[in-house]
Amino acid sequence: MKSIDLTIVPKLMSLPPSSIEIYSILHRKELESNNFSSSKQIANISNYSPRTVRYALKKLKAEDLVIKIHDLYDARRCYWIINPMIKDRFITR
Repeated sequence: MKSIDLTIVPKLMSLPPSSIEIYSILHRKELESNNFSSSKQIANISNYSPRTVRYALKKLKAEDLVIKIHDLYDARRCYWIINPMIKDRFITR
């Protein structure tokens, strides 16, 4: 089981609860399937409103914890993943 590196915890604790929840959803989703997640998918999983999800992702992006990837086939869509620089710092317990 992988857990979050302790150097990330202060960044997460300074964020709103919705951002922490969404970060954990992205983390879980990457462990399960290693796929990108759209904000709509995150909203469905978390039961937060789309506006709350967008706000939380904006806060996570400001802390460089997630990366926004634009869909090359549909410019209206974007996907979110955990920053690979952060993901490499996960530790195994």
